[in-house]
Amino acid sequence: MKKIIILLSIFLIYSCKTFSKKDIIVYPSINKKDSLLVINIENNTDLDLMIEYPLLNNFFYEDELEASTPEVLYMQKSFDLLKNDLDVRLNRDLKCKKIQDMMKIKENSIPKFIKKKSQKKYYLKIRRYRKGETIVFKDDDFDFIFNLLNDDQKNAISNIKNQNCGGYTYFTGSIKFYPDKIILP
Repeated sequence: MKKIIILLSIFLIYSCKTFSKKDIIVYPSINKKDSLLVINIENNTDLDLMIEYPLLNNFFYEDELEASTPEVLYMQKSFDLLKNDLDVRLNRDLKCKKIQDMMKIKENSIPKFIKKKSQKKYYLKIRRYRKGETIVFKDDDFDFIFNLLNDDQKNAISNIKNQNCGGYTYFTGSIKFYPDKIILP
């Protein structure tokens, strides 16, 4: 009996050591009634966060990802993020520095403002609903975007990582999707 308790204790200790909770966990689900993709974002940090990247709106169908090659992209945009009025107001009032502004990117997406230790829901309209097909949840994060830049751009943007805008910290941490795939009913 002692050996079982010792083994269970070692297992629990090892499990707790190797488990690292992600800064942000995204729980996607489908609202069948309205054909909406619901993205529930959980902020596990002790900081109020402003999330510019990942955008959380460029998900693709699994068959399109598998069929794509570097030469031929078969992917089409299938989701439109519905605006969150609070995020729009905070973005307008706080005027936080964003990579999009510094890089003069024409598509202006609104950052997501999420309080510490809280959750917030976002809704995406599915433009190309494909019943029975699998949506893959993967999105480009800050590090991916940062690594695409040249050295001058990296120097200019590295200041964004340290900004504190209206009490919100620019998010550059890790993210986890749970689940990372959903089959449309």
